[in-house]
Amino acid sequence: MKQKMNKVEKPLLTIAIPTYKRPKYLYQAIKSAVEQSETSIPYDIIVVNNDPESDMADVKEAFTDVADKVTFYSNEKNIGMIGNVNRCVSLARGEYVAFLHDDDLLLPNYLSEIRPFLEEQKGSCLIPSRYLLFEGKSPSGKYKIEEKRKKKALLSSLFLPRYLFRRKFTAITNADNAFAWQNCYCAPTCGVVFKKDVILSRGLFFPEGTYSWDFISFFALNETEKIYLLHEPVSVYRMSTGASLRAEVQYDFYVAFEEMMGKYPAGSKPNRFINHYRNEIKYLNYASLNDAGKKFVAERCSGVVKECPSRFKFFLFMLKRMIHFSFNNLDVEMPLTNHGREVLKQMAVLSD
Repeated sequence: MKQKMNKVEKPLLTIAIPTYKRPKYLYQAIKSAVEQSETSIPYDIIVVNNDPESDMADVKEAFTDVADKVTFYSNEKNIGMIGNVNRCVSLARGEYVAFLHDDDLLLPNYLSEIRPFLEEQKGSCLIPSRYLLFEGKSPSGKYKIEEKRKKKALLSSLFLPRYLFRRKFTAITNADNAFAWQNCYCAPTCGVVFKKDVILSRGLFFPEGTYSWDFISFFALNETEKIYLLHEPVSVYRMSTGASLRAEVQYDFYVAFEEMMGKYPAGSKPNRFINHYRNEIKYLNYASLNDAGKKFVAERCSGVVKECPSRFKFFLFMLKRMIHFSFNNLDVEMPLTNHGREVLKQMAVLSD
């Protein structure tokens, strides 16, 4: 652990770690936020515990040397995932607040890479690139996410011209979600930065009762605010629980994407694209689900397209999606590289 730090009177950035019953990983998450190579940015760290049955005594004891940098809070009762995320915003002292889930990690270069965004005030949100760390298997053992991600990364790498014009930061719009037909924002963890006053003015994150709240909140924010992607990997996202494969979670995202078809103004380019490929989109929304998700959706939704309307038109739709995603540099998730693995070994997260 680093030497004792002086309390930051007015932090530019607060790194917020909402936590609930994951002490195994929480220590590593806090440690990764503390041990940053950049030291000139005034920042602090808050840990907000949503488990009223735990006082996190062991974790607090491990960070007594940096007590002026790390502040622990505990909720008197469980206020739900979104409630805890919103409490993080209200407790944050920084002009910007960055989220780090309790099982994810920041790499030592995180602060140095996001520094231009903070200092130049480029926008209201920054989504940094992250490595994917696969641990364990999905509940069924059949849905091989890691292999699928690697194939996607390989296909994307074939679009070589995009690297010639790739900048450090890429602006993203709502329309990108239509043309790429996927969630281009990813989960709001791994150091995703928000301007605090903008989030407060919009009523924080919403809505309760849905697993797709993060996508819905990002989409609403992007209607009026600039969101940027950072292409240098600065964090690690653990893929370990397989929670996204649960039927009810897949249902929520299916509904969110079905609703997205009606969110673009009539006559706009995204609206015309969606109308041209409406049946192909509805088929993809269904075909992307696992067996449990398909059954769950079929029992609750009308208008489900279960068969491919036109193989040629579907191929053309998928090709256009890939081209838009790749040439517009919308990728922020990547399988762990050898370099990333070496960094995690130095952080004592992985062993030989």
